[in-house]
Amino acid sequence: GFLLPKYATGYYGALTTTAVQAFQKKYGIVTTGTPGTTGFGSVGAKTRTKINTFITPTSSVSVSVTTPKTTPPATTPTPPTTVSSSIFTRSLKLGDTGADVKALQIFLNNHGFLVAQSGPESKGQETSTFDTNVKAALIRFQNANASQVLTPYGLSEGTGYFDSGTMKVVKLMAE
Repeated sequence: GFLLPKYATGYYGALTTTAVQAFQKKYGIVTTGTPGTTGFGSVGAKTRTKINTFITPTSSVSVSVTTPKTTPPATTPTPPTTVSSSIFTRSLKLGDTGADVKALQIFLNNHGFLVAQSGPESKGQETSTFDTNVKAALIRFQNANASQVLTPYGLSEGTGYFDSGTMKVVKLMAE
């Protein structure tokens, strides 16, 4: 009830920040400041914990995305895009570019951590730039795989930095 479904695009912009701020105010998490100072408008540990109280194992979320049909006819199927785990040889961070960044986007999109719902960076339209959308998707991946990616390094939240720990898990899943 804080963000209209039509604005749930996978992009964390001003509308999302405002929705998170309204949520945080309603539940007394934080009521003033900025995402960088007090976390107001940012989904940190306290906000995530409160959000999780609304999610039960029997809950289900249904997202419907309509995309224009641009696939070739059924007589010439396109093989699914896969990622070779051997392409990941360096750590990646915001601002990096390269084939390995594109491979990371493909991996995230193929494993349910969509970088973008549509357009550039969406499934099948991955780019070679590590931007804030990639970082956000990577953080979701890291948090979802916390026991393998974060806990061994004493971390409790994803960093959005594609380091050796995250790379190891991605390589295993990509094989």
